[in-house]
Amino acid sequence: ARARRLIDVVEPSSAAERHLDWVTGGRRHARAGLYGPALAGGAVDRGAIARSIAEATDAGSGRCVAAAFMRLDQGSWLQDDILPKADRAGMLVSLELRTPYLHRELAEFAATVAPEVHLAGGGKRLLRRVLDEVAPELAQRRKRPFAVPLAQWLRGPLRPLLDEHTSSSSVYREGLFDREQVRRLGARHVSGAADESAVLWPLLTLGLWLDGRRAA
Repeated sequence: ARARRLIDVVEPSSAAERHLDWVTGGRRHARAGLYGPALAGGAVDRGAIARSIAEATDAGSGRCVAAAFMRLDQGSWLQDDILPKADRAGMLVSLELRTPYLHRELAEFAATVAPEVHLAGGGKRLLRRVLDEVAPELAQRRKRPFAVPLAQWLRGPLRPLLDEHTSSSSVYREGLFDREQVRRLGARHVSGAADESAVLWPLLTLGLWLDGRRAA
């Protein structure tokens, strides 16, 4: 995954394409080899998402690229992904979570700060300066993603479900994805030869959702 992301940085791709690859782990590069007959050829517009990102950020218009993608994350990834995950996780254990960085006055102040200040010193310059004063041991701690151990789960407790899904799911019976290609990815992942969870997990969840729809 790191090698793929390094290639994404040095390849002559648009800002929208590079951003898409960064946040999806480069999954768009795997699509052509995974599509089944129903999606192969011209059935799917593979550039649609990158174009919509470019339109949302006005990429190429001469505006600050960093500021544009910050706004994009605030309006999409934050409210459609990170915050719902936090809310569901909290409700699961009857825990009321707080999001202090989204306090209105703080968010409004952050929006007035120039992107180059936010990005200076490896990122989060102002927050790290504050931590230097109140908790210096935390000031240079690396960012930790909001993630679960998918790779381990797919090699362990979810492996039987993955095998069953690959054998019987509607996404393969209906020709949406190539069963044998996905099996090869699964074998590579389970053997430890590569971490294919960024592709296997979306396929598994899509298949479970579609199977549920078909059974309803």
